[in-house]
Amino acid sequence: MPIIASGITAYNTNNRLRVQLLDNATKAIVYDEQIFVAPHVNGHNFVLNAPTFDVYYIRLQEEVAANIWNTIGNYEKDVTENCTTVEQDLELYVNGGRANLDPVANTSSVDIPALAGRIYRLVEEGTGQLIHGVEWQRKDTGGFDLLGGQVFQAQTSYFVQFFPPGTTADEDIVIRVGSNDLYAPAVGTNQYRNPNLAGAVYRVVQRGYGPLTRLINAEIAIVPAGGFDLLGGQLFGDKDIFFVQVYPKVCITQTNGSNAAFAGEVEILNDTVYNAAHQNKLIVFRGAGQLVKYTLPDINAFPQQVIIAFEANGGNQVYGTIETFAAGQYIDYKVPNQLNTTRLALAQGEQVWLCRGGNNKWRVVNSSWAYNNGLGTDLLSTLPAPGYLAKDGSIYSKQVFWRIWDAVQEAQPFSPIVTDAVWNTVDPVTGLKLNSGFYADVDANNFRLPDERNYYGRATDGAKLPGAKETDQVGEHSHALPADI
Repeated sequence: MPIIASGITAYNTNNRLRVQLLDNATKAIVYDEQIFVAPHVNGHNFVLNAPTFDVYYIRLQEEVAANIWNTIGNYEKDVTENCTTVEQDLELYVNGGRANLDPVANTSSVDIPALAGRIYRLVEEGTGQLIHGVEWQRKDTGGFDLLGGQVFQAQTSYFVQFFPPGTTADEDIVIRVGSNDLYAPAVGTNQYRNPNLAGAVYRVVQRGYGPLTRLINAEIAIVPAGGFDLLGGQLFGDKDIFFVQVYPKVCITQTNGSNAAFAGEVEILNDTVYNAAHQNKLIVFRGAGQLVKYTLPDINAFPQQVIIAFEANGGNQVYGTIETFAAGQYIDYKVPNQLNTTRLALAQGEQVWLCRGGNNKWRVVNSSWAYNNGLGTDLLSTLPAPGYLAKDGSIYSKQVFWRIWDAVQEAQPFSPIVTDAVWNTVDPVTGLKLNSGFYADVDANNFRLPDERNYYGRATDGAKLPGAKETDQVGEHSHALPADI
């Protein structure tokens, strides 16, 4: 499959340029780099014959020294054929026995982690669609609760109806005839008016009956100003319930004419708040030795299907911090107790891409290997690699290196934290510190790393906690020499 990338930003340089074709999911290089001879100017084109993946990302780099390449932030993409299949309904059966799926009779809550962050309707067998927020409620961690004292009845089925992937839609509008709800029609009338539906495309479903027809043997007539009329002499009955289901929108975001995934980049040198000029740009942290914070936009005002991409390319020696706009807005990350985190951090060489999800959450749609695997990865090296700190017992700020401190606290009690006094306790016989393999809580502002110098790491056998020290089994001893020596 040929990919033609054109319109490269102005690079008039005497250095060599190269491109690398990366698989979107793994970021593995799937095409050998192609090196171009300088100079290069606007409009330079190149063609890559690539395998048939759906999406590719092309990294453009400049050689700034011998075999030292700097990414200069021009990314291109090409989509061969990106088809989406509407997801089938998920059928749940009370007392069905499937773990993390089927509810248990006489309970009111079910945990289904696979539903975390998903947008869906809930339909009960024999009843019909249930009213979200009144009869049932989604759980942030996946699954839902029945409300109003209702419990799951044995041998009853529930159907989870998903919105198609890549689409977005508002919650269904619930019409409760004769209620005090805004725009609720009166009993015995045939008109429903709601100006919020003006220009919208939707279906009307009556509980216990089903969708109402609009063409053959029409049962309703849509009113352009918003709402509908019942036809054929039908009237709204007392306690009737209708659902207005607005059809999902499919949003396709186009960048510039050259199909660039990012139209340039934005350097973040100091604390920065998102603005419209950052859209479709690569956000690059280059805060040198200071902690730099980037505040995301209001998620409710941000378009669907638009990615905000962040990268820490080595120009920052401490974290670049990404924070949400307001209380109640979160970043959904895979670590279980970080599903509702309000901030992420990027160390050198890491990247993370976010897009708007449901339930006031940003979704992580792509991230680097290091970030995917979280913290706690040890590296044997003579010098700390970018993004790593030496385990030499040094003291660091909890505010600056909050990502490490958060991870250390999350590991409790498996990996204990000791006081600084305990950390510095010395064995009176050997003169060595007994507990320097642990993290230490120095004070309100600082923590201490373990000191693993001159020690050899080994896997725990369950009897000792990570960080505990164990003396060798040989110890001081003597051997008798043969008499003939």
